[in-house]
Amino acid sequence: MSGLADLEQVIEVLRQNLYRAALQYGLNRPEVLQASRALDDALNEYERLKNACSCQAI
Repeated sequence: MSGLADLEQVIEVLRQNLYRAALQYGLNRPEVLQASRALDDALNEYERLKNACSCQAI
């Protein structure tokens, strides 16, 4: 499960980066879009891993 815990930490850092970028640049800048996509990718990976772990437990 450390993979999920590590990914949770990465997600928190990416979330903070997105928040800071949005405050600094506004919502319509490429920097914010890039930060949003990075967070989205990490969240999708987290869900994929979480579902894989729950399927193995069955």
